[in-house]
Amino acid sequence: MVVTYRITLKTIALDETSSIGVHIKKKRLDLRLRQKDVALMVGVTEECIMYWETDFAKPQIQYAPKIIKFLGYNPYVMETETLGGKVKNYRLLHGLSHKKMGGIVGVDGATISTWETGKFKPEGINLNRLNELLRN
Repeated sequence: MVVTYRITLKTIALDETSSIGVHIKKKRLDLRLRQKDVALMVGVTEECIMYWETDFAKPQIQYAPKIIKFLGYNPYVMETETLGGKVKNYRLLHGLSHKKMGGIVGVDGATISTWETGKFKPEGINLNRLNELLRN
């Protein structure tokens, strides 16, 4: 007995308000991949891909670099004119938590968070370390 599957691909339109999950789903369908295939590429479970595509959950920042690589572009809308925006963008592109980036710069994660929000601004040696990191 032969079982035939018919896959109906619907057209998905993207705009600046589209969630990361919608971007992933569109790319997956365009490439005719299964959720399982994408999960292997990104390093998560098939359920994660399903949750992301249905907007039940959002990807953790640690998966952002692999998501960007899979998509072939950066779907995350980031403000990069301010120092805080540049810090957040760097964290995203490198998949770093506040704590991990704080470890690189030599401050705690909460400090990174306050720099991102603009609540506080880095000064002195911290500003120098941060600028050096953002240049590379």
